[in-house]
Amino acid sequence: MDAKYFRDRAETCLRLAKELPWKNPGRFQLMDIAEKLQKRAANLEAQEQRASPQTAQPVDRPAQ
Repeated sequence: MDAKYFRDRAETCLRLAKELPWKNPGRFQLMDIAEKLQKRAANLEAQEQRASPQTAQPVDRPAQ
């Protein structure tokens, strides 16, 4: 699973939470789950960045 998967699930939880009444405990549970999923996605992205070495991008030079 990648970060996009967790971000998509977090968005789904937030969308469902917004549909529930303000005082519904399920609303807060869904919002907590969404926050955890977003943190997990951020952690995965950070791990991916550390794992992949920073490579220099070649510069396109005009032909002479």
